[in-house]
Amino acid sequence: MTVRPLDLGPPESIHLEESPLTLVVAQIRHEHLAAALDSRRVIDIHEYVADFLGELKEVEEHSLQVSPQIGRGVAMSAGAPTRSWQIRGKDSWVATLSPEAFSLETRAYQSWTHFRGRLEQLCAGVMKILSPQVLSRVGLRYIDEIAVEEVEAPGDWVGRIDSAYLGPVRHPEVGASVMKSEQIIEFLAPNDVRVRLRHGSLLAEDETPVYLLDHDVFAQPGSRLTMVDLFERLDSMHSIAVALFHQSLDRDFLVSLRGGDAP
Repeated sequence: MTVRPLDLGPPESIHLEESPLTLVVAQIRHEHLAAALDSRRVIDIHEYVADFLGELKEVEEHSLQVSPQIGRGVAMSAGAPTRSWQIRGKDSWVATLSPEAFSLETRAYQSWTHFRGRLEQLCAGVMKILSPQVLSRVGLRYIDEIAVEEVEAPGDWVGRIDSAYLGPVRHPEVGASVMKSEQIIEFLAPNDVRVRLRHGSLLAEDETPVYLLDHDVFAQPGSRLTMVDLFERLDSMHSIAVALFHQSLDRDFLVSLRGGDAP
């Protein structure tokens, strides 16, 4: 199969006064480092992010493994617990440290420059204290949830979401009967970057439609982990995610969300 990588160019510099962005996550995966669970090392890393993250908390999660059994349904068993450390801030910022990865997430995103600066602080601490060597995966995820008071049915996204994304909602026979829709698309981007987009018109708790745009941009380079290479990749991923977000919206609707110059 021949697929042409995305060629969208740099995104417009647009600041959205009415931004629908609800969550941003950056995750860097590396070789297994048992020292990431050592509380003394975690405290040392915490010093690099102490200006915006405070509370330290050890977390243990149990996974549930489901195995199909021919003629007998499925068998369920508890997987091995996974441990990690979280460093939480008071304003919706969370850093997570585990033996295989570290991440930074926020629900109080201001700009890429702001987020990138805080991620650099966390990376500097991890690189200094834990010294990971191999970048096995890097991912950047943006989750937007668009809610418009005038939208009462999925068909009302016409003129707001680009028509190519709406699918059956625009069908002349069945479109008016659609309650919700969801689709997963995977794009190929330059330099072996992939974008997994989950999108569609879903229902909020009050049964009103909300349009989800969940861009998961990632690469699995299997290369030496350096700050320079890592942030070159992240800058490129950010540009790809923003450009795709702009493509998904009707131009007039995008303009209606903007205000002022981008930070």
